[in-house]
Amino acid sequence: MKKSWNLRELRDEIRKKRTDNEELLEIVRSIDRYTQIFLFHMEGARDAMNEVVDSENPSSKENLNYVFGISGR
Repeated sequence: MKKSWNLRELRDEIRKKRTDNEELLEIVRSIDRYTQIFLFHMEGARDAMNEVVDSENPSSKENLNYVFGISGR
């Protein structure tokens, strides 16, 4: 099951229901920024691996050797 937060809705609720909202909003900003950085690096790693790994035969011996660092590539 996939669950996700809608950070825009969360920010709106914090603004509506809390008068001391600045610290909570900063936490939400931090979570949002962390997620953006994580996705940026994950997508970069995926793209880099697509250039190296043979996607036609993902469980090939050469791909496994590459993953374990013993490939000649």
